[in-house]
Amino acid sequence: MACRVSVVIPNHNHATELEIALSALASQTQAPDEIVLIDDASTDDSAEVIARYRDTISNLKLLHNEKRLGVARTV
Repeated sequence: MACRVSVVIPNHNHATELEIALSALASQTQAPDEIVLIDDASTDDSAEVIARYRDTISNLKLLHNEKRLGVARTV
C-alpha cells in the first residue's frame, strides 16, 4: 500500500516565506500528493506568489479566507 502525503500550509502575510516553502516543495524528488495552501486574508504580496506557483505546481489547491481567522481556525 502506497503512502499518500498531503502538505497543509496556512499563510497570513508571509509572502517571502511562502515562496521559499513552495519552491522547496516543487523541487522535491518525491512530490507530495497534494499541497493545500490556506490563505488567511493576506494583505501582502502572497497572492502574487501563489499565482506564480499555481501554474507550475499542478497539485496545489488554494483555499482563501475572506476575513482573517487566525492560524488555529484556518488549519
